[in-house]
Amino acid sequence: MEWTASYNSLFFSIYQFAGMFGNILASVILLSLGELAWARDVLFVTLGIVSLLGAFLFIAMPSVEGADDKHPSLLDTSRLAFTDARMALMIPDDSFFSCHPLGGTVPGAEAHVEGP
Repeated sequence: MEWTASYNSLFFSIYQFAGMFGNILASVILLSLGELAWARDVLFVTLGIVSLLGAFLFIAMPSVEGADDKHPSLLDTSRLAFTDARMALMIPDDSFFSCHPLGGTVPGAEAHVEGP
């Protein structure tokens, strides 16, 4: 259990720092090219390239030695939602964030990029 908590905290630390560095990179690009008409295009391409590099790095990760190769089935995953109270409580949250047309944001709280 200790290893699970350690890996969980490591994953979410990396996840949060990735968002922070993405925001910093976006701010630097928009502040330096803010007056140009194609600043958002540069931002989109840059963040797209960074995302693709991250996906390729994830694919290139080696497999873990001694890991159990048996993956849970869809039935096992579905059963977990009804047998574990914590998972059942996450269903509305996951449904809202994955299916909401605004991506789970509150209406009116979207960020707008100023420009032409």
